[in-house]
Amino acid sequence: MQEEAVTIMRDVVDRGERVGMSMPLTRYPMLSADELLNAALLKWLIRGVIPAASFVALFGPSGSGKSFIALDICAAIANGDDWFRKRVERVPVTYCALEGAPGMSKRARALAKQQRRPLPANLRFVTQAVELQKQKDVRDLADAVIAQGGQNGLLVIDTLNRAAPGVDENASTGMGVLIGACKELMNRTGCTVLVVHHTGKDSTKGLRGHSSLFAALDSAIEVNRTNDRREWSVAKSKDDADGEKTGFALKVVELDDDDAEEVVTSCVIESDDSPARVRAASFPKS
Repeated sequence: MQEEAVTIMRDVVDRGERVGMSMPLTRYPMLSADELLNAALLKWLIRGVIPAASFVALFGPSGSGKSFIALDICAAIANGDDWFRKRVERVPVTYCALEGAPGMSKRARALAKQQRRPLPANLRFVTQAVELQKQKDVRDLADAVIAQGGQNGLLVIDTLNRAAPGVDENASTGMGVLIGACKELMNRTGCTVLVVHHTGKDSTKGLRGHSSLFAALDSAIEVNRTNDRREWSVAKSKDDADGEKTGFALKVVELDDDDAEEVVTSCVIESDDSPARVRAASFPKS
């Protein structure tokens, strides 16, 4: 009787081993159609404009107002305020202002005056040099974001050019290094990484530098200007509709500065619903 029980158990074990051998564990688990349909929906920082945990560029020619738009986006996300009537998710924001602290200070003061409240405490600024081609700088920046509680938020690099001294952004290898650094910042911090970038000499051709940057983006926000008429548009959205254009204007704000001999001013963003259109860049469909 005991020998019979042992034999039965051996048969069960053998069958289990054969089943296990026929169904090995793999690196690529598969989802059924039902599981895919019930997967978590895409999350947005700004609905239809900036996805969460994504790679985004905000770009435009010099003087188009892109840095004012960038700060306005950051304040809206840090506060959780709707932005141009679009729903916003409140998360911490880290802004790397690499084109000069004094200019950013003026823009921040103007925005606080316009909103009649201090800028949010979860909006932090980095003004020291950051070089994305240096692994140590990438790691140290990620560590600083996490140390200040900025993970799973928004990380802005303004501008990509200032964060890449000596890098040939027109070469695939140089741009590849910068894209890789931004992806590493995303992975280390859980943040959406938004780079502020310039257009080339011909602004209608879009982002300056190698085309691999545009291809790598999850979303792209284009800022354009014709005379005093400005607009921003979604030039690329991997997971939503693109092409929407929204007008805005720069309003001059006088700043309180008792030490200045002349009036100190900066600008803030205002909506502009006038019907005039602005010439925009054209991109290959991908």
